Amino acid sequence: MILLTCWSNKALCQQAITGIVTEAATGKPIAGTSIVCSVAHSTQILNFGITDAQGRFHFTVHAPNTDSLVLKFSHVGFTTELLSLFHKANPIIIKLVNKDQVLPEITIHDINKGILKRKDTVDYAADSFATKNDRVLADIIKKLPGMEMKGNQIYYQGNPLQKFYVNGLDLMGGRYGLITNNLPLENVKKVQIVENDQPTKILDSLVPSDKASLNVVLKKHTTTGSGNIGVGASPALWDVSLTPMSFYKHFQMVNTIQVNNTGNDVSDQLKDQINEKAGEAYAADRYVSVMDAGHPPVDQSTWLQNNVKMASTNILYKTQNNLQLRGSLTYIHDAQDNKSYNSTTMMLPAQTVTITEAVKNIYHLNNLTGGLSLEKNEKNIFLKDQLIVDAKWNKNEGWDTRNDTTDISQVNKEQVTSLSNDFKLTLKVGKQLMGINSSTFYKRTPENLVISPGQFTKILNTGIDYQQAFQQVNFHYFTTDNFLHFIKKLHLLTIDFKGGFLFENRLLKSALATDVNPNLSKIFQNNDAFIHTKFYLSPGFRVEKRNWLFELSTPLNWQTFSNQYNHIKSDSTTTRKLTLDPTFTIRFKPTLRWNFYGSVSYKNDFGSQGNLYKGYILQSFQSMNRSLAGVVSQGNTMAYSFYSTYEDIRKAWFSNLSVSYIRSYNNFINETSIDSLGLTVNEMLPIGNNRNVFTSTMGVSKLITGIQSIVKVKGRFNTSLSDQYLNDSFASLHATSAGLSLDVINSSLAWFDFAYKFDYNYSISSYPGMDLHAVTSMNHSLKMNFYPLKGQSLTSKLDYFTSRPAVQSNKLLVNLKYMVTLPKTKTDLSLTVVNVLNARQYINQYNYQYIRYYNELYLRPRQVVASVRFNF
Repeated sequence: MILLTCWSNKALCQQAITGIVTEAATGKPIAGTSIVCSVAHSTQILNFGITDAQGRFHFTVHAPNTDSLVLKFSHVGFTTELLSLFHKANPIIIKLVNKDQVLPEITIHDINKGILKRKDTVDYAADSFATKNDRVLADIIKKLPGMEMKGNQIYYQGNPLQKFYVNGLDLMGGRYGLITNNLPLENVKKVQIVENDQPTKILDSLVPSDKASLNVVLKKHTTTGSGNIGVGASPALWDVSLTPMSFYKHFQMVNTIQVNNTGNDVSDQLKDQINEKAGEAYAADRYVSVMDAGHPPVDQSTWLQNNVKMASTNILYKTQNNLQLRGSLTYIHDAQDNKSYNSTTMMLPAQTVTITEAVKNIYHLNNLTGGLSLEKNEKNIFLKDQLIVDAKWNKNEGWDTRNDTTDISQVNKEQVTSLSNDFKLTLKVGKQLMGINSSTFYKRTPENLVISPGQFTKILNTGIDYQQAFQQVNFHYFTTDNFLHFIKKLHLLTIDFKGGFLFENRLLKSALATDVNPNLSKIFQNNDAFIHTKFYLSPGFRVEKRNWLFELSTPLNWQTFSNQYNHIKSDSTTTRKLTLDPTFTIRFKPTLRWNFYGSVSYKNDFGSQGNLYKGYILQSFQSMNRSLAGVVSQGNTMAYSFYSTYEDIRKAWFSNLSVSYIRSYNNFINETSIDSLGLTVNEMLPIGNNRNVFTSTMGVSKLITGIQSIVKVKGRFNTSLSDQYLNDSFASLHATSAGLSLDVINSSLAWFDFAYKFDYNYSISSYPGMDLHAVTSMNHSLKMNFYPLKGQSLTSKLDYFTSRPAVQSNKLLVNLKYMVTLPKTKTDLSLTVVNVLNARQYINQYNYQYIRYYNELYLRPRQVVASVRFNF
């Protein structure tokens, strides 16, 4: 609405123009609106003004009257309005209507498609970023400005994706690597990033999101896929895969069969890249393991000795009433064999211990996973129920020659069976939302570890050598979390309330024995039950006004931790605590290009009950743990964070900055005792300790259209100060690490393109008066594609490594590939040579807390593979 009053000054012929600009849909004032005053049917501009924070404006014009004047109102994101002042009675009412703002399209060289933004959706045209050798979706995603890939995980503006869709449907539920690595690029029209995506439609206008989702838009509904048949030497090598896919409006399916022994760990394609708890559920509460040879930050095909077989089927069907039914079944078997030479230096307050060892591993891995889910996601209802069954049975073997004298054999067998179910229902009840959530998870993990010859002779055999140690662990874990959810919007205020109940039960049985004493004392046994209950009320409040969002969450928790120890002595301990864990968050979006986020939180921390066993457990040949605490540890964490993003679609600029500071306290400390052989005993002691951590990351990416180049720069810095209790000495450990990376991708020439990547890493740790030597590493990677003739290409990949303080004996890795594309087909014939120079090892060094690791991993020998790759 515009309130317009004009006062006529006969002598000066000045007209004063004042008013207020508001939004049509909400009536809110619009700040920053441009108002231009001109003469009707003329280009003459008399004056202009801009609305203030309350939407008001005021300016004067030299004119005898206002009948011949026209006002033009314009604001990014709203329709432009023209108002003639001819015979207009005061007050005059005008409404500016919100619209989707389409920014100019970015072009790459002579291609008329590139990056386009509509409201919160960024479109990347696939053809604009594809080069001649790109074959699958992942080939272009890793190039896109604002995006990056770490393995198979996709990041946008420094954060992992929230959802991954194909034509708006979520078939894989986070395991999207199977699609990105096998979907033929020729079927992809564009890649969309949906910023601030709220995937639950019923929450769209009530619960804001700061996360991004990715949607792959195909050129048409289709059945497609890719396959590969490869054979080579030496030794005998094979790489065979077939991945058919169907993408239709109401039906999607992806199936795959893949086998290879060329160092390609295809199981990572089916790793859940979105739901972090999926991986944590397997890793948590595992008690025994073998010494691992290490995993260097280079291409797996150069070092991973594997023999993998994988089969998976994934189906989604959408009914006429928008109910989505999804099912999946996957089996993976892999045999891995790796070798390394390690040197470990432990900097202790009173001494320094250095250990050298030759390590060999053989892993036999089996995994069977199945899932079923149903989902209905509409504006007035959200319903989802997901069931997942997972079974793993593995045999892990290790051989360790320590200090060139002692040969240690390790055999670890484990069976992990888990069952989970997640149910969510949200409905509109009157003018508010009501919901119920229920999550249930069960896991059973029998494990055993056999070590020869036996270690920790002082503790287990009065200092006398013995042949074997046997550790058995049987662990059961059950948890259920159930809560009611209530959301109501009152003008600018949204009330978000949760109330529920959580129950956890851990049952741990373990026994440690030796060949000379199969019945060790009860301090080497556990038969414990750990129970945790939590009743919680979590009121939340959100206020949105213009470009601001304020959110306050105040969870109130009543928790009980009960520990029952049956074999040490018939005792139990119980801890009860009432806690308040508030979090305050601010989001500010001053323009279409800038976003700012800030938060401060206080949280009461409780240690894992799974580590409170009082009987010793032999976790590996070099580590034995127990806890003397008897009660759950308690502490608190104060966290401050800031995050900002900037994007200029017109200039193809993307950048992000993240800063956090965390200060924490715990009333128990881990006492670590390390002997001259590096054997470690860990015990929990009731000593208060502090930890302070500062972390900062940044990322910038830019599309340079004139030279058809994409440049990406990333940086990170981390420093921490933490209390340590090592070998009966209390000290503060200061650890600092930093990293910088640069990516340059260029496709300006028809006969040549390249991708260059540089990584620099630095780390150092110190105690007062004692420094652990700084470790630096630099990796250069250059991938060049030459196109000498039509349908032919030669690819050369060079990796050059340097590190300090040690000297890398073999600094260069070279891979070559020659490919011919058959005319009028979707078939490539290729010959690949991996590790052309037959490099023997890769050296990786880094500092972690008080330990410096030197890892010299043995690489695969030179290998040659001939392949036929095809799309259909």
